[in-house]
Amino acid sequence: FPVTIFGGEPKFLNISSNTWYHVVCTYNYDTYVCKIYINGVEQVSNGFQERMIGAYSIHLGRTNATYYAFDLGLAMIYNRVITAQEVSDIFNNQKDRFGL
Repeated sequence: FPVTIFGGEPKFLNISSNTWYHVVCTYNYDTYVCKIYINGVEQVSNGFQERMIGAYSIHLGRTNATYYAFDLGLAMIYNRVITAQEVSDIFNNQKDRFGL
């Protein structure tokens, strides 16, 4: 399963079908850095040369023209960057709900 951050090089992660995962994406507006965490662990990080504003959208389950079927158990959107420790805490607080 490829994971990319807005045109960066794809990183292929060992993602299995019919398995729940806790996935978090953060974007720091001040440092221009986007990070993806899987089950509380940072997997991908990419910096940008400019801020992501205006024309950027959030896409779940899609890479370019390829769409992936999946179930979404919970979505949370924050108005600030959450820390790696907060990502880990949220994962640990939610994982039993989904058998992780």
